[in-house]
Amino acid sequence: MDVKEAAAILSGATGPDYNMKYNKSLPSQFIFLPKDGKSDPIIIDTPFPFHMYHFGTCHKNGENVVLTTTSLSGPFDMSWEWRYWLSNMCKAPGKFDRFDINLKTGSIEHVELDPASNEFPCSHPYRHGHIGTKI
Repeated sequence: MDVKEAAAILSGATGPDYNMKYNKSLPSQFIFLPKDGKSDPIIIDTPFPFHMYHFGTCHKNGENVVLTTTSLSGPFDMSWEWRYWLSNMCKAPGKFDRFDINLKTGSIEHVELDPASNEFPCSHPYRHGHIGTKI
């Protein structure tokens, strides 16, 4: 962020969300921090660049972490395109996705659960096939 962008945020002319955008130079990764506080973080590259806008559920199933999320695929930015709900929904609509992430192998299975654009994920265990428990 340069001085001009910082001044615009501080003056209220814009918000920090306008600086949230796809950046090719940054990796897209899942990073898991072990609960014991002693083990190294598990870092797994994602199969494609995306921004996790809001997560729905997350639980552990054996060696897998199962995550549902509203995600924005690249390129995206957070400009308020139509001044209504999800920012930039024409370029990068929020999609309801499921990621099955194997913590041992680093493999990731991705499924789009619902093609409709959404902002806050809401799920039903019988329709989307997951449970809402904590890891």
